[in-house]
Amino acid sequence: MLLADPSYVGTHSDLGQHARVAHAAGVPLVVDAAWAAHYGFHPALPPHALAAGADAMVIITEWNEFRALDLGRVKSLLRSPTVIDLRNIYRPADMARRGFYYFSIGRRSVEPSGHNRLRTRA
Repeated sequence: MLLADPSYVGTHSDLGQHARVAHAAGVPLVVDAAWAAHYGFHPALPPHALAAGADAMVIITEWNEFRALDLGRVKSLLRSPTVIDLRNIYRPADMARRGFYYFSIGRRSVEPSGHNRLRTRA
């Protein structure tokens, strides 16, 4: 299931409900949250896609904010510790060592040490 949340006109949906429905059907949830970078900074704002049950995180910008992510927190929030890095801002070996499935452009994909296939948490 692919959602843009918030939408490009500023409306917000219940990401938690969408995540529950998608996961109950065995469908991965992909959320384009590019317009929601400010979510999670104040309790009055809607939850960020990571906190709503995202299956993976896709990085589409080289902003310094993404270079300085708390990757331990990101890993704890994702249903599967999967990062798709379209800007190659992280090193594959470092991401594998941190326990991520890591996919980037023009480089070898890596899995966490000791893992041999992608699994999601319920």
